[in-house]
Amino acid sequence: MGHRIILAKMKQMGEASGHVLTADPMNGYLANLPLEDYKQYFRPFLPEKMRGDQFIATYGMTIDTATRIEPAVEYTVQSATDHHVHEPTRVRNFVSFIEKANALEPRTAERSRYLDMAGHLMYASHVSYTRDALLGADECDLLVDLVRRYEREGYYGAKITGGGQGGTVAILCNTGPRTDEGLASLMAEYQERTGRQTTLFAGSSAGAWSVGTAVVSSQ
Repeated sequence: MGHRIILAKMKQMGEASGHVLTADPMNGYLANLPLEDYKQYFRPFLPEKMRGDQFIATYGMTIDTATRIEPAVEYTVQSATDHHVHEPTRVRNFVSFIEKANALEPRTAERSRYLDMAGHLMYASHVSYTRDALLGADECDLLVDLVRRYEREGYYGAKITGGGQGGTVAILCNTGPRTDEGLASLMAEYQERTGRQTTLFAGSSAGAWSVGTAVVSSQ
């Protein structure tokens, strides 16, 4: 909804300066909207909340073909848009901190500082996803809170990834026996408090860049 409203404002601004908006400057993604432009030109015009029928009457449908607007539902437009515009900045900073950490020797204070900053960006992303976008799951919130409690065991941050039938939590942490013991305790506490079985996916595969891809076609 925020995307459609911003496009309408862009069109209005263009007409006022003698220009015609012929394409979406954001190429279909709010992530492509510069944060400062959003704050200065567009966020003040976004409603905090808006009913679906009011939106449809004013702007038509959204550009998202995977969802639909429910006329009787009141949507939190501004905060949801905030999340999608702010998240790219968090991601870029996260990548920068990880790259800086990887360039340093393991277990050094400076490396831990960069990892700590990256971890706090994960926490910020999780809070934004939950409170601004109003997505997420209580179980994922609990896992992230437990990671905060176990930080002294070698944990830096955690966030929901937005997938996994309600959410999967990604954790940034050290490797080693101490961290493994903390993770076992964390999972046991989560299972005790929720009654849900836990599953751990550790590490990462090399992916298609390493093993190649296979294209299968059927006639």
